Amino acid sequence: MVKGLDKFSEFFKEFSGNYLLIGGAACDKQLENAGLDFRATKDLDIVLAAEAYSADFIKKFWEFIDLGKYEIQEKSSGEKIYYRFKNPEDDSFPWQLELFSRSLEIKLDDNATLTPIPIDEDVTSLSAILMDDECYEFTIKHADEIDNVKIASVATLMCLKASAHLDLKKRKEEGENVDSKDVKKHRNDIIRLAVTLADEDINDLPEQLEKDLKEVIAGFKNDPPDIEAIGRDLGLKGINLDTIIEQMERTFHL
Repeated sequence: MVKGLDKFSEFFKEFSGNYLLIGGAACDKQLENAGLDFRATKDLDIVLAAEAYSADFIKKFWEFIDLGKYEIQEKSSGEKIYYRFKNPEDDSFPWQLELFSRSLEIKLDDNATLTPIPIDEDVTSLSAILMDDECYEFTIKHADEIDNVKIASVATLMCLKASAHLDLKKRKEEGENVDSKDVKKHRNDIIRLAVTLADEDINDLPEQLEKDLKEVIAGFKNDPPDIEAIGRDLGLKGINLDTIIEQMERTFHL
């Protein structure tokens, strides 16, 4: 389990409709729920649900930040509203919180001072995906609640990972300073998540996400990932890439 997730879930148990956990922590929770291990991750990526905006939730959020005594508090500029909180003095709190809001400026606590945020590649990719109306609505709609935490579903996480992977891959090919490890990370995470796909039937996939998944699957076929290494990380033997691809195509009607 990601450090501090239990504290977060208990603190916000009355506000599960106000937010959605995505990213590595959500993957970790979904795989843990399936009895599998995920790669190490330290941060919580949170989407603020615009439809369920609540002043009480925002007040509760700032209370959490104050209790943890987060040393670094940052905010992006522009239409993609993004907040990052790092290095809590209380080490029982999550090491890093990343909060995404499509259009809602969070009312500052009276004592809060936010510095400009240095946006990294992962944040830029994820922000762009969530600014798309159809992708955002799909992400919010397809969610699970596990141990009092609202978490993006396995299918949703796979879609977000596919889009982030392709965005980073394209930008690296265009000469931007993108870490190859981040490009590979999202691609391998799709496989990790795919082994937990149940008999889901996703028939409302936005056109852009459908396109991205098809492109990722084509990439799997042309340049297969190290499926054995991924299996070892998960503690599984005999993972078959063809079977995973067939399951993805069946689940998403590709």
